[in-house]
Amino acid sequence: KEDYFSELEIVIEELVAYVSYHFKNEEQLMLESDYPNIKAHKKQHSIMTAHVYGYMLRFKSNRESQRNIAIDINDFIKLWLFDHIASEDMNLAKYLK
Repeated sequence: KEDYFSELEIVIEELVAYVSYHFKNEEQLMLESDYPNIKAHKKQHSIMTAHVYGYMLRFKSNRESQRNIAIDINDFIKLWLFDHIASEDMNLAKYLK
């Protein structure tokens, strides 16, 4: 159980770092290219960032099962990949071309 706990903590920490890095760079690109949908796109980033930080807070509070948090993270990643990247980020890519 301890190994699973440590691994989950690493996953959450890396997710927090990656989301911060990815969104910062993407938003800079949107600013530099004068992307017309920047406001709505940044709002989605804010919502997703809040979710990621929420996972860290939930994990550190020790008030719920780590399994529940892992399931929620898995669902978040699916949402990010299939909804946000496949839709919003593809719209940005088309605009930049």
